Amino acid sequence: MRMGTICQMLVCYNFQTEMTMRYDVPNPGRPITEVIARLPRGFREDAEKGFIVLASVPEAYFDQIVETAISVMETQRPPLETLHKDLNLSKSDTSSLFSAAMVVVPLFDKSTSVNEFIDGAVKAKLIDAAITPKLRPFVEVVASHASDIATAIKRATLTDQCLPSFYDMDVTVDLRVGFEEGRVDVVVPVALIHFDTDAEKQELWFQASKPQLMLIRDNIDAAIKKMDAAEAWGAKS
Repeated sequence: MRMGTICQMLVCYNFQTEMTMRYDVPNPGRPITEVIARLPRGFREDAEKGFIVLASVPEAYFDQIVETAISVMETQRPPLETLHKDLNLSKSDTSSLFSAAMVVVPLFDKSTSVNEFIDGAVKAKLIDAAITPKLRPFVEVVASHASDIATAIKRATLTDQCLPSFYDMDVTVDLRVGFEEGRVDVVVPVALIHFDTDAEKQELWFQASKPQLMLIRDNIDAAIKKMDAAEAWGAKS
């Protein structure tokens, strides 16, 4: 699914199966109860479990959880391995906690208050009122990152405006063997590359030799330098 100028993306990731579900929130200015009502059932159920898990997590980890969720809005790839280890949670609980975080974080782009979210989540029965005292500090940390969240949403929206966006890639190395008179004459490594995007049926498979890969690497390095220069210029402006 794609983010648009009136959408914010929630990401649900199953750490055990490594499956990702992305859901766009239409018109994020809607009441919290309405946004929650529109969540896919599987996403919501996972988030409900996640809020229970989150209520037991030490507050010292709240910033790390929020920063992870913010990064996902741009990368679309949940880096949950570190959270899994640092929080000492099962993979199932880590996935649920992340779903809960991804319900909260994208909605705090300077237009949502802590009380508004908590009251709406309790009214929509996404959160049990009994655990709200333990969850309020997390929501407050999210609110303190509102500027970063708004920037991440804007960057992701601009990146996603025209074409399908990069989502994931796989690279394997194959060996091609040449024979001469029944004996191995030459062995050449070939990279088999798969690019996946966030659009349905928009994938690419191709092969490349080592020199071609080195050319790709050089071009990517050059593009990264240009992007660094552009970001530096934008910061000064």
